[in-house]
Amino acid sequence: VLCSTGMSRSERDALEASAALLPAVSYRGDLTSATTHLLARRGASESAKSACAAERGLPIVAPEWLHDSAREGVLLPLLARYLLPRPAAASPADRLGQLAPPHAPPQRRPL
Repeated sequence: VLCSTGMSRSERDALEASAALLPAVSYRGDLTSATTHLLARRGASESAKSACAAERGLPIVAPEWLHDSAREGVLLPLLARYLLPRPAAASPADRLGQLAPPHAPPQRRPL
């Protein structure tokens, strides 16, 4: 199961189309426990999904890996040219802040 981060709608559509050409490969927008690879743009692997994928030990790869695999009809080996650097380590509090905005306490109005 493949997932992506930092992609436009048209890029996600192209990824989904390439995944559909490969046996036993599926593409989903959400990073779940079933995700095996995260696809990201070069230079854009600093998202919350990237941090989570790195924490889980998932490979973070360029979309070209999937498109080249679809052309060959089989998942290609994860060669260095396809692998993207892992994001810098962040604390759990930092990752939480990336995933959801903080909630402001309710403000009281004078009576």
